[in-house]
Amino acid sequence: MMEEKLEYRSGMNIPKPAQKFTIGQSLVTLYLKAGTKIELSTDPNYLYIQQPENNSCAALKTIRALVTVEPVAIEPQALSTIMNYQIPVVIFSQTGSLMGKIAVTSSIEEKIDLAQANMSQEMKLKIMRPSVWGNLRRCRRYLMRSRGESNSAVDIACEQMEQLINRVYQPESIAALIETFQQGQQLYYSAFEHLLKHEWGLKFPEPNSVVSRMLRTLA
Repeated sequence: MMEEKLEYRSGMNIPKPAQKFTIGQSLVTLYLKAGTKIELSTDPNYLYIQQPENNSCAALKTIRALVTVEPVAIEPQALSTIMNYQIPVVIFSQTGSLMGKIAVTSSIEEKIDLAQANMSQEMKLKIMRPSVWGNLRRCRRYLMRSRGESNSAVDIACEQMEQLINRVYQPESIAALIETFQQGQQLYYSAFEHLLKHEWGLKFPEPNSVVSRMLRTLA
């Protein structure tokens, strides 16, 4: 039997091992609800974010920007670290208007202005809806607790506010959402006279009075 010879050719193209691709981590913009509290985690590379419905941690190196609705509380040490990472903070009112922004450099501020100008109505509604819903819900809950014995006027206001709350996620325009919010506030304030049992005169309301508690509910 003839021995088979293997021919060696130096010009052969030998395939190289597949190159490993490094997947870059994309930055995210965090949209935070009203009443959020931001602290520095035990690991200084993370933020501890407390929202009304849940708590979470976020790695600072993964955050592009923080967009929040007032009221918001940022711990000084956390704010300093956020600035060191050059993460802009944008704060909106509960009606969707820009209240202010915190940024380190003018270039970042320009990016914020550009982002705000290019923000779609859908995104603005996404920011505003949870705040309007939460505000009206707090107001209605307070009226329900404070009405005492059967109070037909307050009962009607609560029923109408519940209808408005159910409509918060229906409007397809910012103007319609603001109108819903204003109608809810009007119902809330209209209940004042039905809950007050004493005359104001020229006195300031007591800290635990009905009026003081109603105003704190809006804060």
